[in-house]
Amino acid sequence: MTLTADVLTVKIRLGSGVSAVAWMSDDCSQATDDFVHLPNKSYILTGSGCYQIPLKLSPARDMSHVCIRSSDGRLSDSVPLGH
Repeated sequence: MTLTADVLTVKIRLGSGVSAVAWMSDDCSQATDDFVHLPNKSYILTGSGCYQIPLKLSPARDMSHVCIRSSDGRLSDSVPLGH
């Protein structure tokens, strides 16, 4: 996972039936529905591949990280947003 300007690049390999979600947060350890998410609440990665995710920061709440977690809990990562 790398961040360049306002685009997050994620290269991911997921097992069969596994998805992942990406979101912006100050605390990547907590996965709740109360995040300020990527464009439409969150960005779902439905399979293996390389994803280019445009970031839209909320001017009302500056989050410190972009987080990612797989549905099976085997993958989690974060990258700081360098504001």
